This record gives sequence, structure tokens and C-alpha cells, in this order.
Amino acid sequence: MRMFEKMMMTFGDECKDDVTGFKGVVTSIHGYIDGCVQVGLTPMIDKDGNQRDTSQFDDARLTVLKRAKVKIAAAPTGGPNGGGSSEPVR
Repeated sequence: MRMFEKMMMTFGDECKDDVTGFKGVVTSIHGYIDGCVQVGLTPMIDKDGNQRDTSQFDDARLTVLKRAKVKIAAAPTGGPNGGGSSEPVR
């Protein structure tokens, strides 16, 4: 989609919300018909092994702290081309 072409972050990047200071890893990206793009950040597991919920933020509010170490190759996820998943590229 055209709205995702200029995004500064991608799946697996560690980002910080400039307004709240919330930090997490990009686990979802949502594009809406009005052009708004929201990014889901999932925080790291804490020292006790607990995981907090993913939170959604407007992409313009986020700063990339660290780029993803693993890139996931694009692959069809269903439909007439068939399903399946792709393995991460290391």
C-alpha cells in the first residue's frame, strides 16, 4: 500500500512513543482508509517473566531506537495463491 512506503519503522524494530515514553517492539501495522497508520508496540517481558499488552500508536509519534535483527520475507498468507508461512531470513 502506498501509505506504508514512507514509514520509518518495520516489524521487529524497537520503538518509543515520544508522548508517553512507552517502549516496545513493532508487532503490527494498521492502515486505515483515511490514511492514518497505527503501529502496535509489544513491550519486552519484565524481570519476573510477565508480559504487558500490546498498545497502538500513530506512526508519527514513534522513534526507532533499534532496527530489527531478523527480517521476515514477504509471502502470501492465503487466498488463491495458497497459505503458508515464511521462515525468517537471518
